[in-house]
Amino acid sequence: MTPQDLEKIRGYIQSANIAAGNTQQSQKKALEQTRRNQLAGTASALSSRGLLNSGTMPLKTVQYDTATFIPESTKIDQTYQTSIDTMRNNSAKLYNQLLQADNTITQLDAAIAELNAA
Repeated sequence: MTPQDLEKIRGYIQSANIAAGNTQQSQKKALEQTRRNQLAGTASALSSRGLLNSGTMPLKTVQYDTATFIPESTKIDQTYQTSIDTMRNNSAKLYNQLLQADNTITQLDAAIAELNAA
């Protein structure tokens, strides 16, 4: 295996890491926007009933965050970490397979050279 092969593998891994990170960031942004929309709707409903300054909004925010936002955010983070772990494991397996193939080729080359010399 040549240094160029290793650089290609590193490049693929880096690209996959970046893609996974971009996906995570996009999901987090969407979740944040959903949170803002949800809380804006709650504020509007409270305001229409004259309850916006009643202290209910902070309670509704905490309820939404603990019931929806935090679990969903945690799920996004766990999915990201799982994909990174899977990629690392698969990369290590691929690297070992490539080393094994490289060693086999080296041994075959040596055997061929020995046969040709005989």
